[in-house]
This record gives sequence, C-alpha cells and structure tokens, in this order.
Amino acid sequence: MDNKPKFGFFLEYVEDIEAAKRFYVEVLHLEVERAAPVFIQFNNFAIASDESMSGSREPEVYWVVEDVEAAFAEFAQKVEVIQPIQ
Repeated sequence: MDNKPKFGFFLEYVEDIEAAKRFYVEVLHLEVERAAPVFIQFNNFAIASDESMSGSREPEVYWVVEDVEAAFAEFAQKVEVIQPIQ
C-alpha cells in the first residue's frame, strides 16, 4: 500500500460564507464541488465559517493518506506533531 501523502485542499476561514461563496463563484468562476451550511469546497480550496479544529482560525492545509494511523506514527517519529488525529 502506498501511504505517501497527497495534497487534499487548502482551507480558509471566513466570517460570511455566503458572501465569500458569491465572490469565488461569481467573480473567480470557481465551481462548487461540495457544500454544507458552514463549508464549501472548490477544487483543492475550501472556505468555512465554523470554528477551526485548532481554535485559531488560521488557514489549514489537508493531506490525504491511505492509512492515517500509520502515517501519524511515521510522522511523529520524524517531526513534532502539534495536533492529534481528529
């Protein structure tokens, strides 16, 4: 099994998700891939208006792996992991 991380998407927190959605759709012509009341995903980019997992609302980068437990164990041996798996 290849457990090499692959880029998932970049997430930006916004105050007004509907206004942000209108900008990305009407001005930048991005297509919505997934939508929920507090989350909208475009191709490799998403916006959210809820609370972040870290509580900081700083931008987040998501990576995709086949086996999250194995990836976490491997990364924890090489770098300081600042947030547990959620």
